[in-house]
Amino acid sequence: MPAAFAALWFAYAAWKYWHAPGIRHFIFMTVAILVAVLTKFTLLPLIVAGYGLGIWKGPRLLTAFVLPIVFYAGIIAASQFQAQSIPPTELNQIRYARLPPFALPALTLLTHLPWPLQFVRGILYIGGILQSEGLTGYMLGHKISGWTPAYFPFAWALKFPIPLQILTLGGLAALLLRIKERRAGAADALIWGSATFFFGVAVLSNYHIGFRHVLPALPFFVMGGGFAIQRWHKGRLSRMLFAFGLAWLAISSSRFYPEGLSYFNEWIGSPTNAWKFLADSNVDWGQGWLEVAAYLKKNKIETIHTFVASSDSAWKDIRYNLVGQPWPADDSPAGLRYQPQPGT
Repeated sequence: MPAAFAALWFAYAAWKYWHAPGIRHFIFMTVAILVAVLTKFTLLPLIVAGYGLGIWKGPRLLTAFVLPIVFYAGIIAASQFQAQSIPPTELNQIRYARLPPFALPALTLLTHLPWPLQFVRGILYIGGILQSEGLTGYMLGHKISGWTPAYFPFAWALKFPIPLQILTLGGLAALLLRIKERRAGAADALIWGSATFFFGVAVLSNYHIGFRHVLPALPFFVMGGGFAIQRWHKGRLSRMLFAFGLAWLAISSSRFYPEGLSYFNEWIGSPTNAWKFLADSNVDWGQGWLEVAAYLKKNKIETIHTFVASSDSAWKDIRYNLVGQPWPADDSPAGLRYQPQPGT
């Protein structure tokens, strides 16, 4: 959610800068990019977008020299100035990464600077996943890994509210009409361009553990749908349909409150059918550990058996005996059912 906010902030700041390129709007856009970069590694391409926009619109000298310094200083400051030379192990990983030749000179220069170690390792982690089979996921009853381009469109169909799906399609229709009428402008480019970029990069990736990875694209789908409202809002029937869609959205969302992570729309029927289509963080991601701790304390339970879907280590903060149970492996027989020993 912070990444979605940061992506939206950058698009708005870039739109303002596009219309009035000047120092004030340039600073506003720079801060937006810095927040985005510090929020999520996958938003690093916004540096390139902002740099290109700054070189194009100006001030070019400020962009060329000040922008990289601001980003570097911001990353160092966010790590409490705990920067160091890149250790040999990480440096070798960078050198032997399959990078395009044109990126090597800039990368070589950057490796001579001190960096926060966790920042470097984070980027290497993301890069390693992208160059491997990726994160194994689940779709329609089967494990999936590697490039599976249907995953995120399928997740969008099931986890994006149907009223917003209709609104997005209406926005696309309005976009085509605006292009035909030669009325499309910077707002269209930034809204639909951002939606295409964030959603398209996910489709081309090998991350298949949750719809949340395309969350930065969703506000742009909604804003793109705003063009449909703008174009067709005057008729009485249109206003009634928009009001009906808003009510539908509210009722559909309230069915899952406060468990928004596990939201599924009405295409699958009952929410209890969700596991037949998607799993992982589309349903749950181990976010209820505080409630588990409260339950253990209230009921004076010292030991529980745990089947944890996440590799996160939040459970280590609970001062109880948590006995991990085995997960199915690649060689597990089909239809195997785990039956834990009696207990909680």
